[in-house]
Formats: sequence, C-alpha cells, structure tokens
Amino acid sequence: MEFPEETPAVPNPITVKQLVYRLRDTVSIAVGTQWVVGELSNVRHHTSGHVYFTLKEQGAEIFCAFFKAAASKCPIRLQEGMKVHVLGSATVYPDRGQLQLVIRQVKAAGQGDLQARFLELKAKLQREGLFDAEHKKKIPTFPRAIGIVTSPTGAVIQDIRHVLERRAPWVKAYLLPVRVQGTGAEHEIAAAVRAWSGAPSNGLPPWMCSL
Repeated sequence: MEFPEETPAVPNPITVKQLVYRLRDTVSIAVGTQWVVGELSNVRHHTSGHVYFTLKEQGAEIFCAFFKAAASKCPIRLQEGMKVHVLGSATVYPDRGQLQLVIRQVKAAGQGDLQARFLELKAKLQREGLFDAEHKKKIPTFPRAIGIVTSPTGAVIQDIRHVLERRAPWVKAYLLPVRVQGTGAEHEIAAAVRAWSGAPSNGLPPWMCSL
C-alpha cells in the first residue's frame, strides 16, 4: 500500500473562526457606525419581528439585518424599491462569514432610482399597449407542455423540475438554455422568448419531469 507523501508543515495557521473574528473586528473598527443611502430590495418581514433586506445601488449591494428592538420603533413600513437613509453598524456575521449592516434607524429618502427606472419602463410599455388584454393569450387550466427559459445549471431549473414532478407530473417541459446574468444575458433571454413564438415543440431539446 502506498501512503501519500507528507505535506510540508504550514507555519502558524489560524482557524476559520479566528479569521472571521479578525475580519469582524477589522470591519467594526475601520467602518463602525455610518449613515448610508440606498434602495431597498428583497425586503423580508419575519414573524419574529426582525426585518431583513438588501441595501443597494447600481453595481453594489450589502445585506442588512434590522432586529426587532430597533425595527419596532421604525415609523415607516419598509417596502421594495424604497430609497432610504439607514444608520447601521458594519460587521461580519460569523456563522456565514457574511458582511452585513446591523441597522439602528431608517429614514425615508424618496423613491429608489432603480424602482423609478422600472416604473418608467413599465409606463412606456403600457403606452405601447404591450399590457393590453388583446395581446395576451389565454393560459390553459391544465397545460400539457410548457417552455422554460433559464440557465441549465442553476438552482432555478432544479426547483422548477422538482415542483413539476410533485404537482404536475403529466406536464412535458422543454428547456431553452440561456445565461441569466452577465453582459449580454438580457439579449439571450429576449431571443429565447421570441424563439418560443410559433416554434414546434418537437424542434426543442426536451427533458422529462419524471427524470
């Protein structure tokens, strides 16, 4: 039997916990408590009274935890797309090694820039009549086949597959794989959606829900 060669000794390694706690201390000291302006996203009001959300702007975001004691004193109800000023303490959550802001106060700062652009686009599409009922096709109550546009390797397709297996095993699903993030992904998604229009299902790569 062959035994693996001994690896060279590593000088004074530290544990993961030591590393994370050093990072937490460094962040807490270097950044401390700051007022930060940004837009709310992924707002979750937990039954415990805690509120979790992402504070973001174009090209950057940070996870925020607004615990019950502070959240209960907040005079506004936090909603998706709201632009806010938050007073938060920067730290690292050791269990996940995750950078986050622990929020102390929140003040409304108007409508978020990203939300405003979304509403502007929505209004433009409405003016073009793209939301009119006459352009919509009736969805069958019990479809026999569906088309899916998403990444073939992400968690989303697995979730869809499991739900179909559990709730609609008779449905035959066809995947048209695309990139869902990164430069050019939006063009792939749009092209894939257009490809479904009038395309025969036998010309697409199927995967069966029972697999």
